[in-house]
Amino acid sequence: MTFHLKQHEAANKGLARLILHEVIDAEKTLTSNDNEYDIVHDVRTHCKKIRALLRLARKDMGKKSYHRENVFFRDQARPLTELRDAAVRLKTLDTLEKNVFSNLYATFLADHKALRERVLRQNDAFHSIANAMQQAKRHMDDWNLEQKNWKPLQQGLRHTYRKGHRAFTIARQHPTDRHLHEWRKQSKYLWYELRVLKSVRPKHICAWSRKIGKWLGEDHDLAELHHILVRLHSHESNIKMLIRQIDRQRHHLQERAFHIGKRLYADSPRDFIGRFK
Repeated sequence: MTFHLKQHEAANKGLARLILHEVIDAEKTLTSNDNEYDIVHDVRTHCKKIRALLRLARKDMGKKSYHRENVFFRDQARPLTELRDAAVRLKTLDTLEKNVFSNLYATFLADHKALRERVLRQNDAFHSIANAMQQAKRHMDDWNLEQKNWKPLQQGLRHTYRKGHRAFTIARQHPTDRHLHEWRKQSKYLWYELRVLKSVRPKHICAWSRKIGKWLGEDHDLAELHHILVRLHSHESNIKMLIRQIDRQRHHLQERAFHIGKRLYADSPRDFIGRFK
């Protein structure tokens, strides 16, 4: 099913329909025979999409209900984040000729195996999250979404754009890993929300937010690898070479993101929303 509201669909029914679909899909994914990496990736994506939908519905839901549900779905994805990051480190190093960094690759592989044992075997994360998704379907009966028109969606979108605008400004002035990570998150939420509003969104804005999220996501993965290399192996000459290569790649990714970011966040939040009328 496509991830957007239907034309002439009431906002409250459309958002509830999309959230329920993502919850059901997450539950199906967790009990599927897909490979482990795909399950981790897909479930985290479902949770992110649900949280983006909740942001659009936050005015209608009320602050207390929104906060409770946002935290609930955030916490479902958290056990999988470490596992995803460990797998990405292996893949990243693999693309950089793992044979040259065989000792480092062996360390990362051992870390990944230990995480799999803890998260998937000892904590049985897939089963636990599947149960939580069943619980989430019962939560939805208490949301009482009532607004059928565009206004609550407009307020939710404006809030997300404002947070992204602020995150972009801060990251541009102080491009620390933490600030870049926050900007990436807000750009990702904006992209999901724009996808929902397919019938009214300007296409180029949706494309810009997707590209920023992609480039800053790659930058984040490289930043995580950089920190580990500095902490564990910075004295080795081949590792120093790898760190320099990572720094060059990060600089290029950030330049591309800031270039598009200046265009995406050129509007004030009020003017941005005006594009959708």
